[in-house]
Amino acid sequence: MVGRILGVRVVAVLAVFQCLSVVAASEAEDTYELLYEDSWCLEAPLLDFGNGGVNPTVLSDAECQAVCTNDPSCGVYMFGYQPTAACFRCATYPKCPKGGSYSDGDVNVYMRIRAVPDTPAWIGNCFVLLAEPMEVAPFPDDAVARMRRYFLDNLNINATGRMTASPGAVP
Repeated sequence: MVGRILGVRVVAVLAVFQCLSVVAASEAEDTYELLYEDSWCLEAPLLDFGNGGVNPTVLSDAECQAVCTNDPSCGVYMFGYQPTAACFRCATYPKCPKGGSYSDGDVNVYMRIRAVPDTPAWIGNCFVLLAEPMEVAPFPDDAVARMRRYFLDNLNINATGRMTASPGAVP
């Protein structure tokens, strides 16, 4: 059986270390919402596709959205068909002050809504104990002695009766 360190089971200490090592994997994705219909942006584009430029033509809204998603500085994209140019127009922008009506086709502007990372898995359930106590302590004896020394060093600091749970100087 794992013994007690100053009345605290080692398994509880193990649970704290386990808690601190958990990293929540966030698979949340950005979304987009319509900002302006049949409009253009007054801002200079980050990238501009299908407007007679050197960039290849982007053929779908989903493809244009992916261009924006893959660029951290992109906050807005514009997409639609231009009949006069006989191609689709895709342009990305950091932001988009509204321009006038888009005279060639039906081009819309979409705003990026950045995903909020998931709450880490350890929030609210950090001290999940093992189903059964371990037969052998998960730490070597010198590590247990060091933890005990650190704990005792934080009691009755400078004979004032104070204690601290964080590193650094104590007044």
